[in-house]
Amino acid sequence: MLGLEQTACGSTTVPELTLTTLDGLTPMLVASLARDGRPVLLDLTDEGALDSMTGECGARVHTVRARLADVPPDPVCAILIRPDGYVGWAAAKPSRIDRERLRRTLESWCGAATTFSD
Repeated sequence: MLGLEQTACGSTTVPELTLTTLDGLTPMLVASLARDGRPVLLDLTDEGALDSMTGECGARVHTVRARLADVPPDPVCAILIRPDGYVGWAAAKPSRIDRERLRRTLESWCGAATTFSD
């Protein structure tokens, strides 16, 4: 999606994307998710592949399961959006989710967690 992949982290801002809730009824903008200053872990997978990844960071990261309203030609399945609007981590496909890299990035932005579960 717009060149967002794990190698682009830290140098790419998240474009204004329109999301819908999983039921497809409620549209929202990505910017509206970051208003409280916490990182946003955007899980765009059908199966909720990142449900267990926030661990003890749960209260310090806003995890959102949604779908892109308009699917770009090169979609991603997950994005960690830093409080400054930059991509902290991203994965193109569920099979390419680097859980260890996501753990390290979450710890970097949210502090060390006592327990992370997969």
